[in-house]
Amino acid sequence: MKTTVTPPAPVAAPQSAQHAGVVSRGAAFSLDAVATVLLLMACSVGFGLVNAVFSGSIDSARRLSIGPVLALTPIVFGLYCAAGWTLAGRTFGKALLGLRVVDRAGRHPSAMRSLVRVLGYIVSSVFWLGFVWVAVDRERDGFHDKIARTHVIYDRP
Repeated sequence: MKTTVTPPAPVAAPQSAQHAGVVSRGAAFSLDAVATVLLLMACSVGFGLVNAVFSGSIDSARRLSIGPVLALTPIVFGLYCAAGWTLAGRTFGKALLGLRVVDRAGRHPSAMRSLVRVLGYIVSSVFWLGFVWVAVDRERDGFHDKIARTHVIYDRP
């Protein structure tokens, strides 16, 4: 018996979907960034406490450094975003605000397209121009959306 794999149906036709604006996108981005930092801080404290238990010295827990957390934040944030966009078309912050990332066909972006979008964040972050561009672009796309050929749409009617 021959089975065929069909791609997921488009969420919404990109032409008919309402593109998300700069305020809702910025709020979702901020929620995701805060969640990432809090998660990394909790992991850092947890590792410090586990280290203190196994080393028998509370001094190791007191010497927690914020440096490793700050160094890992962009990497963890990028992987978190790429995974969320690929698997569900959204991150936690975007889900809370009813937003979804779609490719030009209206489907969840592929893993490669999601990684390209994350790398596009680097381009967009230069003087924040790529993020501000969302406010003036006709389709409300940032530089990272243009690079990855994605849109951010409102998922709720």
